[in-house]
Amino acid sequence: MPRVAIFPGDGGTASPDLTPLMQSKSNALGDLVHMEDVLHRSRPSQWLSLDAWVLAILAGWAIAQLWPMAADLLWQLLRWRLPGVWYGWAILAPLLAGVWRSLVIFTTVYKVTDQRVLRRTGVFSVHWDEIELSRILDYVVTQPFHLRVLGLGNLTIVSSDKSTPRLKLLAQPRVAALRNGIRELVLERQKALGHREIYSSHS
Repeated sequence: MPRVAIFPGDGGTASPDLTPLMQSKSNALGDLVHMEDVLHRSRPSQWLSLDAWVLAILAGWAIAQLWPMAADLLWQLLRWRLPGVWYGWAILAPLLAGVWRSLVIFTTVYKVTDQRVLRRTGVFSVHWDEIELSRILDYVVTQPFHLRVLGLGNLTIVSSDKSTPRLKLLAQPRVAALRNGIRELVLERQKALGHREIYSSHS
């Protein structure tokens, strides 16, 4: 079965096709996408962690520069020396913050199946958000400057689901194509169920 470009990364330039690309059989999805066709899977770009790493490096550098001065001041005023291990932890803490930010982004997963759009979040405890394709109303594409220069954008899906009225897919490549692919799936799903929500799209 030939692969046709449905979502970014699938290759080709054909119009979105609704032929399933991959049968989901992974236990990691549990009952949420059991035996559904997974048509798209992605994560936010690690570029989102850039600010955390910049701050971590700057904080580490500042601590390294100011620590000797602080240690001398405490000795002169209080005759108390800072334990050396504190210096190590002070340098390590900002770096751990950067690692945590990257881990949070890495463990965030977006999935689009033939029935719904899902978002998995959580490093230790896992939380799933989902929107049925048939309940999607609107799409909002935003590209802040720092993402636009990298070819990335955010997609916000608006639905009639009161429990998940909005679902954001952050820092996605070819975000307009992703929006169009989901839109085609929504139309097909609504047609199959014999009803249609009123929707629009913004970019």
